[in-house]
Amino acid sequence: MAVVLVAAGVAGFLIFGEKPSPTTPPPTVPTDTARPSPRPDTTEPPLGPDQVAAAREHAEKFVAAINAKDEAAATALTCEKQRPGGVYLTAVEHAPVRLAEKPRLVDVERAVFDVEVEPGRLFALEVVGPETWCVFT
Repeated sequence: MAVVLVAAGVAGFLIFGEKPSPTTPPPTVPTDTARPSPRPDTTEPPLGPDQVAAAREHAEKFVAAINAKDEAAATALTCEKQRPGGVYLTAVEHAPVRLAEKPRLVDVERAVFDVEVEPGRLFALEVVGPETWCVFT
């Protein structure tokens, strides 16, 4: 019985199934292998060495305020000038702290420095500029 059903299925496919037309052209593959022109680079270069040095100088002042436990001086160095920020509030408990030699990150308008509050424990200090440097809180 199963053989009859299989045979009937095959016969039906052969009779009613789609057959490729002898006039159907084969699919074409694009022959244009030219690559699109690259997009222009619209990103600005990161801060230059003089700007990084100025950002570092501002970060050093902030770290000095932490080590002196001078909340007013730290607040004056922030962008909002309303509060000293989380880095100050945490780091002041561990003073003296130190600023890393080189920034962790430099981009178009900021430099991020590590402040070591104890061996192996770092906090990111983001200094924003370059027109007027301030600590982002």
